[in-house]
Amino acid sequence: MGDVFAIVSKAVFEKEARVGGKVVGLGDLWPVARYNTTGKVFESALAGGGRIFMVTVRPPDEQLWLLAILQSPAFDANAKAWVAAPNIVRAVDITSLRKILKFESGKGMSQDKGALGMSLQTPRTLARADVEQLFAIAGAAGGIAGAADAAGAADAAGGAGAATSAARPAPAAAASGGHVAGLLSVIRETPEDDAPRQVLADVYEESGNLERARFIRSQVERSALPRWDPRVLAMELEERAILRDHEATWRAELPTFAGVSYGGFERGLVAWLTCDDAALVPRHIDAAMAACPVTGLMIRWPRRGARPKLEAPIQGIRALTVVGTLLQSDDLAWLAESPLLSTLEELNLVNSRLDDDALGILLDSPHLGRLRRLRLPLHQLGNDGLERLAEASLPAD
Repeated sequence: MGDVFAIVSKAVFEKEARVGGKVVGLGDLWPVARYNTTGKVFESALAGGGRIFMVTVRPPDEQLWLLAILQSPAFDANAKAWVAAPNIVRAVDITSLRKILKFESGKGMSQDKGALGMSLQTPRTLARADVEQLFAIAGAAGGIAGAADAAGAADAAGGAGAATSAARPAPAAAASGGHVAGLLSVIRETPEDDAPRQVLADVYEESGNLERARFIRSQVERSALPRWDPRVLAMELEERAILRDHEATWRAELPTFAGVSYGGFERGLVAWLTCDDAALVPRHIDAAMAACPVTGLMIRWPRRGARPKLEAPIQGIRALTVVGTLLQSDDLAWLAESPLLSTLEELNLVNSRLDDDALGILLDSPHLGRLRRLRLPLHQLGNDGLERLAEASLPAD
């Protein structure tokens, strides 16, 4: 089961997307019940159900509108169309998602001026995070209509979709998922991208949380400035003032676990998670990151004989700090063998007393393909270890 992002051309939109004789506008309910296509992407993506998200690009400034969501459509070979119950989602502007939606391919949309409509001519399969974003905007904008609304719109449209079954309620996730939760999920998937953070600030502003919006925007803007820029100091002072008044409230929203603490803010959100024991990572990381998509993780070396299984990468983690003296080479082998390293751009082994043999174990890890920075303060490397480090085949930049 999948979800497809499908374009409605300008000509088709202006001819067919009408209610009461008028072209559908933002906030209008278009009870469309079919999408005409025989494209193979629909056949493969919708084999077990799924949805078609119908969108259009509106001139003159390339606004991207979500027009309809067809739930669990079935292919009608005679009509050469995918047919479903009448749409119950009101038209909503989703231009803010242009830089956020990544699709299953991970490629996203064209950002070139004047190229959006043409770039969407090929239907694309949506990623789960994309679907959450679309439902969040539809729900936040009051875009989910009830069956009575859909029936009334169908009458106004001249009975469009009358031959199909009655409109079904949208999934609960559409109405209650929440835009913030959806954006946090996107930020976790693409932590380097500032666009979702800017959209998050917009959401907070629209809900009346002006200081939080201002804080996020300031930190995002400051992160792109060099330290010597004269604006940096004033921005830092303003951010500290906001934190003085609101930090306790924001941190109170985060889940609490024994032995787990949260670090400081970077680019508007808490950026680090500290676990007193490495065994706490697999227990709590998913719940913590759902509320706060940190990019850095700090742990201590595992207690003797208690090395937890870290068998999968942690999405969104870009930096890992391991604190304490390395007592057993098996501990370093445990870390080197862990896919946890595969998303890292920065690795810090603080006070590890790392020697030449231990360094060799680390550099033989098959999971260092993204590593850019390796910090080994208070190491015990000799000349052989330093030569090995200099010759290591790590990414150049």
